[in-house]
Amino acid sequence: MSYAALGRIVNDTDISQFIYNYYIRNFPSQWSMEGAHAHEAIEIICCQEGTLHIRMENGDVVSIKKSDCMLLKQEAPHFIYTGECANNRCVCIQLSKKSMKQNALKQAIGDMRYILFDDAIFNDKGFIKVLDNASVTKCVVRIIHELNSKHEAYDSVIKAEILGLIMRLSRNLSWQKKGVAEDDHINQYLERSIEFMKQEMTNPIGPREIAKEVNISVTYLMHLFKKNLSKTIMQVLTEFRVERAKDLLLETTYNVTEVSLQCGYNNLQHFSMQFKKSVGVSPLAYRRNNNEIVFSQN
Repeated sequence: MSYAALGRIVNDTDISQFIYNYYIRNFPSQWSMEGAHAHEAIEIICCQEGTLHIRMENGDVVSIKKSDCMLLKQEAPHFIYTGECANNRCVCIQLSKKSMKQNALKQAIGDMRYILFDDAIFNDKGFIKVLDNASVTKCVVRIIHELNSKHEAYDSVIKAEILGLIMRLSRNLSWQKKGVAEDDHINQYLERSIEFMKQEMTNPIGPREIAKEVNISVTYLMHLFKKNLSKTIMQVLTEFRVERAKDLLLETTYNVTEVSLQCGYNNLQHFSMQFKKSVGVSPLAYRRNNNEIVFSQN
């Protein structure tokens, strides 16, 4: 089994039954749901602006800021509230795995350790916070726009987007879970480092600046990344920058030089080399090959 097998499962699933609920909603400061509730579906909650707080039934509170998201296991009671931030924008989609072919799904899950529909990815508290993902939020937004517009072949577009969403989440969950130490301090160092990378990746930062921000030595931070994520700091930073570059190439009219600068590269040749190494094609070829698909979704 592989993602290709999962793609076949998603393709055979009725979208109207699969997507349990969805919304894009603005919340004012000091807003709160009246009480806890749960869904018969997996919920993906993304923060597009401001800060959202999700309180679980056992009292645990998870805070997500811009570009963060949270996965909630089906039937996990929770409620959302906001703090003093004036503008809080939530993007949410709920996916019901009950509507999928369970035997085929079970086989697919067995071959993909960190798949969204595997109950094992959720800890015993019923949730998991996903580090770094503006790309997940954008994917969910595109799905919602397709659901609302119902343009020609919208269900096929949605299924393709959902498969991409699952793959992005699976990749991020594998980063977070693979060998990550349980020590809270180590997790905090990694989370703070990744958050700083997301905020500052448009600037020419490196390991020294990141280590200074989280107040540990460069050597120790490099060790944490390699041990817990199986990647160097610069490999992770490059992946973030390339994802941003891909978005800018498809969603703006910036030329390649402008995209390079927006992603923290002052050297166009170095940017083009890193992009092609990661994506397989040059920035211009990526824009040319994908623009038609992206424009058909808007």
